[in-house]
Amino acid sequence: MADVDPVAALAADVTKLRQQIRRAYAKLATVESAVAGLAKMLERALGDDQTLEPEAPYWLTGAAQVYAAQVDAGVQAAAMAALLQWMDGVLRPEYPGYCDWLRDCWAEHPEARWELSTLWAAWRLAYDRRSPSLEAAIAWHDRLLPGVRARLAPVFQGCAGAGGCQHRQR
Repeated sequence: MADVDPVAALAADVTKLRQQIRRAYAKLATVESAVAGLAKMLERALGDDQTLEPEAPYWLTGAAQVYAAQVDAGVQAAAMAALLQWMDGVLRPEYPGYCDWLRDCWAEHPEARWELSTLWAAWRLAYDRRSPSLEAAIAWHDRLLPGVRARLAPVFQGCAGAGGCQHRQR
């Protein structure tokens, strides 16, 4: 019987163990990926993301209420306070270059209330969730924010001058 070099035998065993560990890690990665996919499917099936979806804003007042259910003035006041908090806490500080068009009188313009609260709802849809939605975030930055800016530009057109807000003068 030939003598086996113990160091060579140990090296061969270590090589085999490394190969087994690599195969185990590869299987583990596959299992982790499958579990993550199942978790996402389960989350969607259970509606976890749906519970996080914000409601559409609602600002109808006066005669317009004929077309929709009455909304308590307190509900609208709370919605306005929350919108102001988002605008001062997120929109203006995080997107200062995009807010140069926004006038201080925006809350007096019904169009601005609708547009900005809808923009906020879309922002929450993208970001106020366990896992922010890349697709919704891209849509918000690429389409929604520029769209709101473009639609409100003519609304604020007369509000920048010395005469103040044109809506207040109506």
